[in-house]
Amino acid sequence: VNSDHTVTIESTNAYYGLMSQGTTALIPSKTMSSGKAVIDVVLYAAVPQVISVRDISRPAGDTELDADTLTLTVLPNQDTARRLLVLVPDEAHVPGSQTGKSGNAATTKAGTPLEWVTVKACDAYYNQIDTYEPVVVLSSTVGGSADPFAVLPVSGDDTRINGGSRTFLNTIMFKVATGGAANRILKATAIGYSDSDSSAMVTDSDTLYGLQVIMPGEIAVPGSVTGKSQSPSAQKAGLAVSPVIVKAVDKYWNIIA
Repeated sequence: VNSDHTVTIESTNAYYGLMSQGTTALIPSKTMSSGKAVIDVVLYAAVPQVISVRDISRPAGDTELDADTLTLTVLPNQDTARRLLVLVPDEAHVPGSQTGKSGNAATTKAGTPLEWVTVKACDAYYNQIDTYEPVVVLSSTVGGSADPFAVLPVSGDDTRINGGSRTFLNTIMFKVATGGAANRILKATAIGYSDSDSSAMVTDSDTLYGLQVIMPGEIAVPGSVTGKSQSPSAQKAGLAVSPVIVKAVDKYWNIIA
């Protein structure tokens, strides 16, 4: 073999599709010396991968060298830090990638349970590890503030991950709308694992239900039983009462724009 050939190594799945960026370390091309080249390869996705070598630079008139392939079974790395992964509708698990998932989170609706939410226990590269079975605690925030009105499963056996994964079917529901902003987060925590935040989600209001009156001194609290807190402030005879706010709301007291 001529020493001036340059080769590159590619990582593909079992069907010879190139692994997506982030699932394997960048593998630079390398010029062989004395008929060989040593190239370090780091694989992150715990799926069957095919390693192939390709001749990308050869002297004029030379035919391309035959490529060799090697099929490897890549196992999750249980020696790395443990982390959780939250998946919501319209997302898919992508082990070995930077975020562990692909897709865009579906818009949720006040009062409508999410069809499913999956929490996975993973290694540092988002490969699911079937022997990990922590008890997960779920919480939700809107705009960075806790949402006390989110309907979430109580932590315990019902939130324990089994075989590396747990899917919650029609059990998670939000009552507070986000006003069109993608600022709702569903967080999963477990002892000994790095926390995982869901992708930012939009929660739309439900359909028009009625009117709400907010008097001076009262504060609107969407998602609560009465839709407001505090008591109306005392008013003086003969003076205008201001402001008096009337809102069109859904049954969870979210304003209908």
